[in-house]
Amino acid sequence: MMTAVPTSARTNAAGSGARVWFTLLLAAAVGCTGQIDNASRDEGQTNALANAGRGGAATHRAGSSSEAAGSASEMTSNPPSSPYEGEGEGQGDEETMSAFCQPGLNRCADACVMLSSDPGNCGSCGKVCEAGLSCHDGLCRCESGMDRCDTACVELARDAKNCGSCGHACAADEQCIAGQCGCGVGQLRCGDKCVSVAEDGNNCGACGTVCEAGDKCTRGQCVLDCGSLTLCTDMCFDTTKDLNHCGNCTTVCMAGQTCTRSRCRTATMQ
Repeated sequence: MMTAVPTSARTNAAGSGARVWFTLLLAAAVGCTGQIDNASRDEGQTNALANAGRGGAATHRAGSSSEAAGSASEMTSNPPSSPYEGEGEGQGDEETMSAFCQPGLNRCADACVMLSSDPGNCGSCGKVCEAGLSCHDGLCRCESGMDRCDTACVELARDAKNCGSCGHACAADEQCIAGQCGCGVGQLRCGDKCVSVAEDGNNCGACGTVCEAGDKCTRGQCVLDCGSLTLCTDMCFDTTKDLNHCGNCTTVCMAGQTCTRSRCRTATMQ
């Protein structure tokens, strides 16, 4: 047999049940809220760590950039040594520098030169040959066939002031021939001077041969001195008007002709 439940009791029971469910729902909500808060806190911590990581990386990159900038500044203020350092003085490591020049050339200052023949860099950078000297095989010396006497290059075979050797001077009227002091071609030394025996009246043809008065030395022979006349054998003639020596020693004019201005002429040609 069923007992009737009063309405108020049912209402109270229903209210209590509702409160229980509300309490359970609220507890569940609170629990979820806590989990959400925990998750939010965890996410915040994760984001914080990530941000810290990114900040550290940025700081590291900034530091690296600063270090690179510092290194660049240091390189600018203290540039690395040039392979040409010391060239301004014409010196330096020539073997290293020569790598920048063509084969056979060496670098001196800002130019590639041939040390074996460059008078401004003879044998080594900066070695300059004196005036009058040339650079041969890396040495400052005179041209081929010449020798150095004091500060000049001379030809000992022909230099009258250095004939055969430095300082050996020939006499004023002598010449240096093949390194020997002597008289010139066609001359002989007679006494203390050189004379032309082909025309010297006191040494005609040989030293001491003197031509007689009225004679002269011609081609080494003493002959009559005809002055403005022409010598024919041993006599002087005026070949401009002599009938038997007209124009020269052998031309004879014919009968009826005259010798005029060194030519034979007939009366009609006068």
